[in-house]
Amino acid sequence: MTAVRVQFLSRSFILRGWQRGCVVALSDVSFTLEAGTIGIILGHNGAGKTTLLEILATLLLPEGGSAQVLGRDVRTHAADVRHLVAYAPAGGSSFFPRLTGRENLEYFAALHDIPRRDWRRRACAAAAVFGLEPALGRRVDTYSDGMRQRLGLARAWMVDARVWLLAEPTRGLDPDARAVTQRALVEARSRGITVLASTHDLAEAAAIADRVIILHRGRAAFEASAGELSRSTDSLTEIYRRVTESHAA
Repeated sequence: MTAVRVQFLSRSFILRGWQRGCVVALSDVSFTLEAGTIGIILGHNGAGKTTLLEILATLLLPEGGSAQVLGRDVRTHAADVRHLVAYAPAGGSSFFPRLTGRENLEYFAALHDIPRRDWRRRACAAAAVFGLEPALGRRVDTYSDGMRQRLGLARAWMVDARVWLLAEPTRGLDPDARAVTQRALVEARSRGITVLASTHDLAEAAAIADRVIILHRGRAAFEASAGELSRSTDSLTEIYRRVTESHAA
């Protein structure tokens, strides 16, 4: 079953003030990701990775093309899509800083219609997976960047989302926390969850991805399965360098 289908997706932004103009964030991007797999989006800053994830999370509307999550269109069935996905922005920026980690997790549990009696149990279980249980009683504005990042992943783990949309899930994490996070993503895949994550870490992509998409200047410059990459005589690092350089003009 196809979990994510993107066809000729386009999105631009109008800049105002002294930076007047139009920036094309995505241009005719197309790819598919099967259910129960890990897709990794690679690309330089400004390549369109976050815009793509936010469209799939229904936070932005596409200007052209279409995007579907488990057969639901992000335009016409946005409410259904929101119950199917969990979106974790980079740096855990979507939390209420004056609430504790537990209160934040319980709030998002309520948004996903989880019964109240299960809020605390789920919050504690999810926090334990990412090493956050001792900090659940602290306000989020006392968390480090890495802790907020892990709290975002704990939220995705807790709410039974079938598709995880993760913006740089290992950014700012120390090596131990990074390894824990990568294992959690692999375990999520084993439970049938689909993961689509952006990263700058080529080694991470090569280690856990079932499918790799390279975005460059808003376009899908390269796409391959893990099997195709393993049969290639070039490493992912070499492919990434060649693709981004060849599209530099």
